[in-house]
Formats: sequence, C-alpha cells, structure tokens
Amino acid sequence: MTPVAPSEVSKEWLADQGMTQALLYYWDHIEAYPYHAPSPREIEMEQLFEAYWFGETVAVHFYRLDHGWQVIWCTETGTEECLDERQFIQRMDDFGKTLCIRNYLEADEDGQFHVVYTRPLKLEANLGSSKGGE
Repeated sequence: MTPVAPSEVSKEWLADQGMTQALLYYWDHIEAYPYHAPSPREIEMEQLFEAYWFGETVAVHFYRLDHGWQVIWCTETGTEECLDERQFIQRMDDFGKTLCIRNYLEADEDGQFHVVYTRPLKLEANLGSSKGGE
C-alpha cells in the first residue's frame, strides 16, 4: 500500500491503473459504479466520507480524517495470500448488485493467518439495474 496525493487521482490516472469501478460513501447515501466510475474531481467531495475506486489488481481508498483526506493506493504483486468472498448489496435503491471483496492475509508467529486489509475487488451488476453509471 502506497500513500497517494488526492490531487494525483484523475480520471486518466484511474483508467491507466485499470480502476473503472467505484463505491462512494456519502453522508446520506451510497453510490455504486460497476462501469464508468467518475473521478474524484467529478463528485461532491465535501459530502463524501469514504470512497474506493478499484479494478482486479489495484484499488485506491479515500477516507476522511480530522485534518483532511488520506488516500492509499493498493496494487498487487501476485505474491499475496488472499481470500475472496462475495457479498450481496442490500441497502441500495438498485438491488441486485454483488460485491466481490478481497481479504489480504498474513501469518502471525504461530502460523495462524489473519486479515490485514480488505478491499473491493469487483462489483457485479445484475440485469435490470439502472443506477450507478450503467
């Protein structure tokens, strides 16, 4: 995971990294973009408290702190221990989306694995949904 300046995150940078999907957590609602995610420059950042832009092997995570935004860029090397799972999104106007998440695992001194980071991997939209950039 690498810190990134929010000003570096343009639509072109996201596309170059393979991040075409997004989950945007506003104070009063959530927006999911399985296709054509907007860039941070195209959304109301003052109403946002957390966001993920992501692709199959990379993600950028924005989250609000007292002194401003923290932005972390996560890119896979192919050597990580991972466990993927699917979650059905139930608290949205457009029911029928499935979120695949990736849990990154590390072994402790006893060889027991635990989750050290979780990120969105893929947002799958079922037919009939009309929200979130489809």
